Amino acid sequence: MLRLVRGAHPHVLADVLADVLRAPAPGADPLGPEWVVVGARPTERWLRAALAERLGVCAHVHFPSPSSLVEAVVAA
Repeated sequence: MLRLVRGAHPHVLADVLADVLRAPAPGADPLGPEWVVVGARPTERWLRAALAERLGVCAHVHFPSPSSLVEAVVAA
């Protein structure tokens, strides 16, 4: 399932993402990885810390760049 969330306030976006990760989509593998596309490595680090703060832990979440995600999809 693809979900696109955009906004100007990163703390609000982190809250939305934490809510999404708390309740996996129906039929989704609860132990499967989550993919969150980020534009830069510092954003990944901040978001990983923000999710860990909100969820208690941030594990099995992949943070590819947009180009890395496209490459992975095309190769699959």
